[in-house]
Amino acid sequence: SSNGNKALTVTGNVIVGDGTGSANTAILGNASEEAAQTFGSLTIDSDGKYIATSGTTTITSENSSGYCWWQSGGTLTHSNGTVKYTGSADTVMRGQGFYNLILEGSSSSVDLYVRPHDNVADGDGVFTIANDLTIVEGVLRRNYQPNQLVVTGDVSVENGGTLGTTDATGPNTFGSLTIASGGTYTATSGTTTITSEDSSGFAINHDGTFTHN
Repeated sequence: SSNGNKALTVTGNVIVGDGTGSANTAILGNASEEAAQTFGSLTIDSDGKYIATSGTTTITSENSSGYCWWQSGGTLTHSNGTVKYTGSADTVMRGQGFYNLILEGSSSSVDLYVRPHDNVADGDGVFTIANDLTIVEGVLRRNYQPNQLVVTGDVSVENGGTLGTTDATGPNTFGSLTIASGGTYTATSGTTTITSEDSSGFAINHDGTFTHN
């Protein structure tokens, strides 16, 4: 938007670039964007760039290929903002460069599969969130189980939320881990590493279900 404070809502699919140009040929957003953005789905092709709002980008659905977020070698500039999925479909989020990520599915049975994109040089096999991961409702799982999940900040699994599946084998690294009553952490059969603590001084704050695998 011209002043960074106008919300943008696209009910259908948003596609940035078509893969025929050089990097950053097509750009959506700007560094001063603060207002909310809401898209049905978002595709960032190899010649595309999404400069996210410093507020929240909400993804409500998925495209015809079953992806709510498809980053085909394109660039995400996170702007210290939040990406949130609120849809009712089981879907895949494939990309890299997130700051805050929230899963707020329409029910506790909604599956969000996360996968780094192979074309992102520093993300092959590692799905990284630079700040916080919050699972309000639904199940967040890896698209390929040996992949790594790295969250630099706090991981919060709320009532109705689930993180992980019993077949996950790759490592998890979290700043801290909070499992609320009614929330579930299904640990990887590999190693879960906790590197820090939350604002209340807890490395792990567990009131829900912990499945150690």
